[in-house]
Amino acid sequence: MPMVRDADATPTGGRPLNRLRSVLAGAPFQVLVFLLGCVLFGWPLLTVADRPGDPGLLHYLYGSWAALIALLAAVARATAGAGRASGDDVDGGNAASFPRDTGASCASGTASSAANDGDRP
Repeated sequence: MPMVRDADATPTGGRPLNRLRSVLAGAPFQVLVFLLGCVLFGWPLLTVADRPGDPGLLHYLYGSWAALIALLAAVARATAGAGRASGDDVDGGNAASFPRDTGASCASGTASSAANDGDRP
């Protein structure tokens, strides 16, 4: 009898999308994107793409720039998704340590300082 497998399951037991998010959110991948940017915009590759009379350099620059922006967007999305998946708050859990200011103290401080200004000689 053939073994029935879940379509989303990987051999490691996790889902492929979660695995991709964990790879994209990892520090080694972010360093790799940085190094890729250094190589793409470094001296040797820019001179290869720059030929007189050919707009190849512009195509190369815009294509490389677009590829890096797409990679960074994927990293940012995976990093934001990783925080929500683990149950962390968007602000890093600091909501309880910084209570929301209702503005009452600011308004009363302004009113009292305005009243004190009238008392000055």
